Amino acid sequence: MSQKFVQFKKLSKIVRKKNNLLDRNNYLRLDKNEMISLFSKNFINQIKKKINSNTLTTYPEVKNIYKLISKKYKVKENSIVVTAGSDLAIKNCFELLVRKNDHIITLSPTYGMVNVYSKLFDAKQTKIGFDKDLNLELDKLLNSIKKSTVLIIIANPNT
Repeated sequence: MSQKFVQFKKLSKIVRKKNNLLDRNNYLRLDKNEMISLFSKNFINQIKKKINSNTLTTYPEVKNIYKLISKKYKVKENSIVVTAGSDLAIKNCFELLVRKNDHIITLSPTYGMVNVYSKLFDAKQTKIGFDKDLNLELDKLLNSIKKSTVLIIIANPNT
């Protein structure tokens, strides 16, 4: 196997459970880290007014969002990374920071892709759980940090 694709051998160890494909539109779906509060009708109507064919058929221009975030939080634009969802953000963090046998700390449970990338990148993963009242075991997290820790992922809305 080519060196370029050697990392993909690890994918055979990752098993995805098949979704039962039930219609869950009118249920609270906490397992997918989805927003649970509804948008106001006013907000939805404002969005509808701005949608046109171009909105739906082209990639968005992100220059303005970088400017807005930069201004609001008083940080340089090159300090911001806007990604197409949390999965891509997690992947970027692993690609930039994690090498084989690096120590990382994650919450448990957390986004499914965190565990997938931990395995794919051969990271030494420490999982921090929650107590019986669903409070993060913060002391355990802080005590797990070592000099060799290269990444700590604290997912929100987990916490």
